[in-house]
Amino acid sequence: MSLYLVRHGRTAWNVAGKAQGWTDEPLDDLGRAQAATLPSTFDGLRIERVVSSPLGRAVATATPLVGVRGLPIETIDALKERGFGRWEGRHFTDVRERFRAEGGDADLVRPPGGESFEDVMARLEAVVDTLDDRPTVVVTHGGTLSCLVPRLIGGDLRIRHAFTFANAGITELRRQEDGRWRIARLNDVAHLEG
Repeated sequence: MSLYLVRHGRTAWNVAGKAQGWTDEPLDDLGRAQAATLPSTFDGLRIERVVSSPLGRAVATATPLVGVRGLPIETIDALKERGFGRWEGRHFTDVRERFRAEGGDADLVRPPGGESFEDVMARLEAVVDTLDDRPTVVVTHGGTLSCLVPRLIGGDLRIRHAFTFANAGITELRRQEDGRWRIARLNDVAHLEG
């Protein structure tokens, strides 16, 4: 079984370097164009399920794909981006300084009214439990993917920093006969280059 993980298309806050978290920032023009590439990118591949974060930028990225496939978008709250609470909308330089002031470890510190990456990793169990043998596309966020990929391949929060995900980049994992997941391609953006 193949699992395709897609980061949402670009937003103005991505360009500005702001922490979006749960703020429902829409796709910008380039983000909408990136989302429009997905139907042809997945052309010829068997896709039976599309799941998404409920945040608008993820749903808008998934919409062109499901429109062509005639599939519904199944939203799962656990796929939301890390909640940055009162730090949302701040530049990441400021957010990093605040993490240092609060204890230093950005994976473990909870912003006021937000959550840590440890919290994100824990809530992703609900997503992993829904994965079955259907070829599935998951549309979510960069921070969420940096926790989901390690969780699927048997890693932990410490290896999250080894992964980066471009807007509309595709990561493919394949489930092996023993049930373990293996990365087949990571952050593929070839469909955005032509």
